[in-house]
Amino acid sequence: MHDALSFNAVWLAETLRIKELRDGALDDAAPVARALGRGGNFAQRLITRAQALAERESIQTTFVHWQTLSKLAFALLAITAILTGAGLAASALGDGSHPVNLMLAIAVLLGLHALTFVFWLVGTVASSSHASGMGAVWLWMTSRMARTPQSAAIGQALVATLQRSHGLKPLLGILTHAVWCIVFVSTIVTLLALLSARQYVFQWETTLLAPEAFTVITHLFGGLPSLIGFPIPADTVVAQSMAGALPANNSAGPLWSQWLLGVVVVYGFLPRLLALLACIVTWRRQMQLLTLDTELPGFIELKPRLMPGSLNTGIDAPAPDLATNSGESSQAGLIMPGGHNALVAIELPNDITWPPSGLENIGADLGRVDTRAQRSALLSALESKQYDHLIAACDGRLTPDRGTLLYFQALAQTCKQFHVLILLPDTMPENNRTTLWQANLERVGFDSARVYTGPASLTAQTGTTQSTPHGNH
Repeated sequence: MHDALSFNAVWLAETLRIKELRDGALDDAAPVARALGRGGNFAQRLITRAQALAERESIQTTFVHWQTLSKLAFALLAITAILTGAGLAASALGDGSHPVNLMLAIAVLLGLHALTFVFWLVGTVASSSHASGMGAVWLWMTSRMARTPQSAAIGQALVATLQRSHGLKPLLGILTHAVWCIVFVSTIVTLLALLSARQYVFQWETTLLAPEAFTVITHLFGGLPSLIGFPIPADTVVAQSMAGALPANNSAGPLWSQWLLGVVVVYGFLPRLLALLACIVTWRRQMQLLTLDTELPGFIELKPRLMPGSLNTGIDAPAPDLATNSGESSQAGLIMPGGHNALVAIELPNDITWPPSGLENIGADLGRVDTRAQRSALLSALESKQYDHLIAACDGRLTPDRGTLLYFQALAQTCKQFHVLILLPDTMPENNRTTLWQANLERVGFDSARVYTGPASLTAQTGTTQSTPHGNH
């Protein structure tokens, strides 16, 4: 039994999978930590990771934009359908200056619909799952309006997700039949308006068929509509409607008008409406069975990190040293030290004293974090404990790299205010890398006023080692 997953969540996870396969893996220390913190099965953790990455990489914004464009594309199709329906009705009836050829009117009103409806039925029975009909037009329009690499991945992910869940046919069927229903509603409304405003004469015309054939055709087309109240003209009325039969029986106009409307409703609108309802029912049933295929390339490689074989028992001491952990990822439910403030050393070498002299009482000591596994463990632990102020200390001799900056951004999401403390060995004077750290941190969105160049700088700006740092990230 699979846990229910929302379609958008699976779609977004597939989008991230396609993007990473195409452009390379993203730095995901924080997203993996969030997934470990929230727990769940492998599929749920993949989705949590994808949502976190999508927020950080602005893919979520593109995802919402793509959905907005898809709605716009459908709106354009709906407007086109309204105009098409009105045009079909006007073409079938003409301007009233000439008799309406009933056979041609039926061909105009139902010909294209009948042809495409048969093609849809054949495609539904067949095993192929390619996009067709108005649904294919909708996909094409949306992809044309969203011309970015990320948008391309979103469109590919949509089709791939639908195909694997057997939901492509029903969804495209919903779109196709919805557009056709709009066409027929517009056609029927236009027919009613024209028949109410003008006087029309209806005729059967032929060169090959015998006159008696029109009586059969009239009863054949009118049989089903008569079951819901539409009239069938009498045989004498049919005979009087033959081309050349004079005088024209104008009193038969209302009968033929209702008969023609019944034909359009029963053989045009109702089949599309029933097909639309059938596609909706099928779609909902398939979505109830929706799962994420965790064996796909791009997903299966993440399993060792998202589903580690053994998990650390967590932080259970007031001042832990994360460097003593076994290196394995930590799970949710860790017990973090209490208090409002906390300090942590990020890849701090042993020649730098930790905790720095004078800062022993400024907040809880979370220890040293050196490895990728320890980074994930800390982030997972911080999911259960939000500090008011989190101070991350780093080695001022190192050049700030993209991975460290991304990790600082992840840490900043776990606390109310985030601060960076740049440390050097006691015997080494301040160097110009302090300015480099400040510039790089400011470039990714950190307030340079929250960057401190040593314990003295921190205590000078906060007033005392016992005070709470203030300011915002």
